[in-house]
Amino acid sequence: FSLSYRIANPGVVHAIVVPNGTAVSISSLLAGTDAVGDAGCSYLPQNGLVQTLTTGQVLPFTGCSLMGGMTYDAYMYVDDHPGAWQTGTDATDGVLMGPIEINIPYSNSITETDGVKEGPYVVGINGAAIQVKFNTTATTGYAWLAVWPDNPAVVLDIADARNTTGALCGLASQVTSNTIESDFTITGCELLGGVSYQIAILVEDQQGNNDGELTVMTGSDVGEVPFSNTFTKLPVISSTVTATELAVTFSASASGSGYIKLFRNDPTFNFVDVLTMDAAATEDVLCSQPLPSVTVGEQKVFLTGCTLTHGYTYKVYAYITGSNGYTDGTLSSPLSALAAPGQSNRYTEAPALVSSSLTTDGFQLSFQVPIAGKAWVVAVPAHDITSMDVHTITSANGALCSISAAAISVGTNTLSLSSCNFEASFDYAAFVYVTNAAGGDDGYLSEHVKLYIAPSNGFLTLPYLTEVPTIDGLKVTFRGKAPSGYAWAAVVDSMNYSDVSIAGLKDGSLGVCNSGQVDSNELTETDMVFTGCNLPTGVEYRLYTYSEDTGGMRDGTIAPPMPVYVPASNSYLSPVVMDGTVSSAGTGVTYEVSMLSGKVWGGIVAAANKHLVSIDAIRNNNPAILMGGTRCQTSGDIITRGTHTMDFDWCNLTKGTTYEAYVYVEGDAGNEDGTLSQAINFTVPASNDFSVPLELTSTPTADGVRFSFAATAALGRAWAQIMLTSKATIATPTNVKAASFAMGNSNCRQVDVAVGSTQLYWDLSGCSLTAGVPYSVVLYVEDANGQGDGTYSYVDATVPVYPTNYYTELPYLLTTGTPDGVTLSFSAENYSGYAWGMMLEPGAADVASVLEVKMGKNSLGGPGCKPAEIPIDNTRQTLVLSNCALARGKSYRAVVYVEGWNPLDAAGIWHSVDVAVPLLSTLKDRLARNYTDLEVNSGQDYVYHVRAVNFIGVGQNSAPSSSLRAGSPPAAPGLPIIASRTLTSFNIQWAAPSKLGSEITSYRLFMSGPSDGGVFQEVYSGPDTSFTKALLTTGDEYQFRVSAVNAVGEGIPSAVRSAAACILPSPPGSVKCKVRSTDAVTIEWSPPSTTGGCPITAYVLMQDGVEVSRQTHTEYSLPTVVPATAYKFDLRVETMVGTSPNTGEFTVVAAEGPAKVDPPKILSMSVAGISLDWDGIQSSLNGGVPVTAYRVYIGSADQPYTTWGETNSITTSAFIDRLAAGGTYCFKVAALNYVTENNPLEDQKPLLSDAVCGHAAEPPDAPTAAYFEHLRVGEIKVRWPPSPQNGGASV
Repeated sequence: FSLSYRIANPGVVHAIVVPNGTAVSISSLLAGTDAVGDAGCSYLPQNGLVQTLTTGQVLPFTGCSLMGGMTYDAYMYVDDHPGAWQTGTDATDGVLMGPIEINIPYSNSITETDGVKEGPYVVGINGAAIQVKFNTTATTGYAWLAVWPDNPAVVLDIADARNTTGALCGLASQVTSNTIESDFTITGCELLGGVSYQIAILVEDQQGNNDGELTVMTGSDVGEVPFSNTFTKLPVISSTVTATELAVTFSASASGSGYIKLFRNDPTFNFVDVLTMDAAATEDVLCSQPLPSVTVGEQKVFLTGCTLTHGYTYKVYAYITGSNGYTDGTLSSPLSALAAPGQSNRYTEAPALVSSSLTTDGFQLSFQVPIAGKAWVVAVPAHDITSMDVHTITSANGALCSISAAAISVGTNTLSLSSCNFEASFDYAAFVYVTNAAGGDDGYLSEHVKLYIAPSNGFLTLPYLTEVPTIDGLKVTFRGKAPSGYAWAAVVDSMNYSDVSIAGLKDGSLGVCNSGQVDSNELTETDMVFTGCNLPTGVEYRLYTYSEDTGGMRDGTIAPPMPVYVPASNSYLSPVVMDGTVSSAGTGVTYEVSMLSGKVWGGIVAAANKHLVSIDAIRNNNPAILMGGTRCQTSGDIITRGTHTMDFDWCNLTKGTTYEAYVYVEGDAGNEDGTLSQAINFTVPASNDFSVPLELTSTPTADGVRFSFAATAALGRAWAQIMLTSKATIATPTNVKAASFAMGNSNCRQVDVAVGSTQLYWDLSGCSLTAGVPYSVVLYVEDANGQGDGTYSYVDATVPVYPTNYYTELPYLLTTGTPDGVTLSFSAENYSGYAWGMMLEPGAADVASVLEVKMGKNSLGGPGCKPAEIPIDNTRQTLVLSNCALARGKSYRAVVYVEGWNPLDAAGIWHSVDVAVPLLSTLKDRLARNYTDLEVNSGQDYVYHVRAVNFIGVGQNSAPSSSLRAGSPPAAPGLPIIASRTLTSFNIQWAAPSKLGSEITSYRLFMSGPSDGGVFQEVYSGPDTSFTKALLTTGDEYQFRVSAVNAVGEGIPSAVRSAAACILPSPPGSVKCKVRSTDAVTIEWSPPSTTGGCPITAYVLMQDGVEVSRQTHTEYSLPTVVPATAYKFDLRVETMVGTSPNTGEFTVVAAEGPAKVDPPKILSMSVAGISLDWDGIQSSLNGGVPVTAYRVYIGSADQPYTTWGETNSITTSAFIDRLAAGGTYCFKVAALNYVTENNPLEDQKPLLSDAVCGHAAEPPDAPTAAYFEHLRVGEIKVRWPPSPQNGGASV
């Protein structure tokens, strides 16, 4: 386009074009800010137009790339500086003109009649195509049409209309004419039934100037794609699901086609439409069934050719569409398909070793199966046979060699294994596990196939020593078994006994010294000489000898190891032992030597220096490691055969420190070939110790913790504090006394407190601990002498992270343990919660998770010994564990777990307590003919015999008893849990209880339904610890219990779990304040959006953190109200299944909103702003609580009122600035208090005053003068200049 203009004086002209409404200043114009187009569309400093003429001119703008139907603004700036561009204020002292609106007409558009568009409109739509009609204005033109998802968040533009390849489908450059109606069908679409889409339509002329009109059709203009077929009866699984097939039954509304697909039960395969399902990878579709002929009404379709794992759950989707097979059909929700229990493959011919295939490297196995699938093969040492199961084989755990998931076909299969590294003379076993192609855990595990390689050589005469071993070496003789062969031998120290192998013996990498390869035969004996061994005296070594034939197949024989000792010149007839008391002065030892005469050395070493001990260090009385002086050491004293005492005195040992005493003896020759004793470990008693160990008596909190202890000394001192565990592991008594690492303030430590020998209970507070960070309570005690020689102890005191409940008093024993059980006591923090308990046998693994406690993993006894879900409050509680079947003379661990009231937030705390069951009496009737053996190990077999004794002597053995296993049927499992649920199914889980001496082989799950009359029927039997029970009736209550089975028998069943076929309810609906005043508060709420299938048993209302009501109606009134008090409420729903999430805390103040303010008054009006003033609310009208603020609202006759701002409670005026000059504004004021200031319940809203309106302006100035002209008789013409200031509004 071009602009015409005329400038007043010669100068330079600058100009830019910007989008309509863009703010432009002289500086932004000169910088080209927001300018459109290329250089031809702007006149900037670098290309400004120097203008010398003051006549009318035309300024052309080119290369602007302006869009049809859009408005732009042109701005021009003229300055008086032709030629070089100026700087400083001279550069911007010209005149800016604009905006000049530039309206670009459409080159083509949809035809209008009386301002109403004639189209576009959709003529037809289905899953594959959309037909659109419209009329256009241009004589000839082009059209682009693109279909996009109907997403309100995405605004389509011209680029989207042209992007027909990136859209779902589209048409490009279609010819249009204003003489005929355009009729276009967009094909190649894949549109979903019941879904809306957007159509972007661009029409322009044929000049290609990008100046056409864009129309976007959405919503009802396009309409939803109609379903070509729907389910009149939703699909259901209508047959038993086997490993190969299942049936689906459904009814369709129309004839057509479709398919059924089956996927793993994985969140990855949660499809919402047919397009996303069709995009799934081919390998993810486990099986599918095309439906080429779907008919109207009910039909049953079989999905065949599947390869599923028995006992696993899968997802099945059914899709039906119309006869055209488009994507506008209906996709079902996923159907849960549980494959029935069974085996997916078996053997028609058991695995057998292929003849002559077994070597030290590997072997071949042959077997037959009736079903193609997968196979796993492992070879293991024979001693591992009993530990082999499906998991061990498929993971190849501990296998010497293996094959994993090898493809097998129907009929005979032969599989080869290599790199097994078998050794001759050893027994091995091979196992084969076969499945169908799914490769699950429902296959068949073969019996083991025996593998044994006969040795190629052995020993007619086992190796034996022909000379006494010396420090330098030894000589060994043997005789081979093969006519010719080789042998290798090595002297091996005790550190490497377990590493002995054929390869190590042959390559010489094992021993202290090795023989190398030696020829052998069956006719003569062979000598092997070892030299340079440097064997110490009195230390046991072993000689390992290996022989094989000349074939080199590592299939020979390793002879039994032969002990090798270099005899010492003197040694001990019995171990060196402590003799006498231990004090800081020293101690004594007793020893007995074997030689007639010899010498002895001795000394004491700090335990921290034991790694420095050697014969040289003791023999030379090394002062760097030995304690004390000559009276604390023995150096070369003459001794004779017999028992001797060595006293260590004046050693100056530190109390509470551990030391080791050593004695070294040798013969008279002094060859340093004697014997060094074992370390005699002892600790010098500390000056004070603990008779009752340091123990926590409460759960640690951010504030601190409580604990107890008792010291041994009658007069002592103690220090206690909390520090990071990383510091507690390195802290010294000096650190503790100085509180170098102590947490918190002075209340979080005890400093130099006088203590005796009675048990004390201390409380540390003000510690400011962070949850989850490892802390420890540190305690140090010593006697009253202050020598730093006391005892240091610490225990973990980590604060739990957001526990729902914790102990204010840790569990402790109320009664002594008995075979029946024990009673414990504790106190918890939460006013409402639950507790669980269980008993663990000696040696049981530590509890690893909350679920292990809840399900009683590894627990002993019957249901009474594992109480579950016991309601508790924050008073002292008693928990009884009974029917535990404990043994006298044994110690056990009782575990108690507590959590809050909400089972969905299981973040509680557990604590263990040691329980000893004492023997009734140590006296035995020597003539009793029964005996209880308390020293057996669980799971071990024992055989007993009896002998009679009289005064003459002991009689003969009785016949042995039969083999007795220390075991019994398993304990009862803990209370089963409902791990997940739907409206018609449960997933029940349980944990393995104590096996009581025999491995658990299976579990039996029983159910009693609402019509079973309390009779339990078995619904599952197998090795798994979970089971999904389906086909239940929504809302009905069912009962489950489970028992464990081992080789001894079936244990007693668990406690009964009652559960209703429902899901958890949703939270209550919207909460409202029905009544609010200084006298009363009533709240009401709507029912939840879903009850989960079970009736509501209670709405549970919390007030200020305390439960105040359990009710079934939806309204609650406070019985008494304190005026102006804020009450905090929280609400949840309970059904027989459990509780919903809480609504979230909401606050109700017992007051009302303030009264309505009188209309404000305008004190002044100007361009700068409007000044308001109003009367404050009297205290009698404040609603019962003080006014907190006044809120000013701004609006107008055609604009809604919005908040301008607030003043404080005593300010009743405001100056409203930042107003548009000349504008008309209206104002209202409302008083606020605690009720109306921020009220999410919206029952009390601010009461706005009546409005007052004003102008952001003031009266204009008077004109500066008046001019009179007398043109003719009877007429006077008066002229005057504009007012200098218009007061902010146009005159």
